[in-house]
Amino acid sequence: MTLLRDIQNSAIDSSSSLSNLLRKCKVLAARLQNEELKKWVDSELDGYQTRDEVPKYRIIECVAKGNLGGPFGAEMKNITIPSFCLPEKFRDWTKCVYFSESISSLEELVKGKGDCLCEWPGELIAAVADKIYRGYRI
Repeated sequence: MTLLRDIQNSAIDSSSSLSNLLRKCKVLAARLQNEELKKWVDSELDGYQTRDEVPKYRIIECVAKGNLGGPFGAEMKNITIPSFCLPEKFRDWTKCVYFSESISSLEELVKGKGDCLCEWPGELIAAVADKIYRGYRI
């Protein structure tokens, strides 16, 4: 069986992992001496280094949720955090998730092994810790 046929068969085989399919594509890229394909495959296998590199198909709209603490031990858990409460430069953090991880990490996530959480940068938390709901802090 040729490499290309093997890739095609893996692409339609529901029991085949994306990681294995991509490794075959990496071999194809090397044989074709196609640097663009090799770079894309490497990014999919190893993860993307910056948010700017993440392709559109790996950016998902989301809703930000958080836990807040208030006076006398009061708590609000899993509360939606409206983006208009945040400084404009951070609003993207509440609207989109950039899946920059390796494809094998995403495969584990799909299998239910792990949590899908995106931690906010400390600078954002410090800027809005007490500005979401009066009397409560993130």
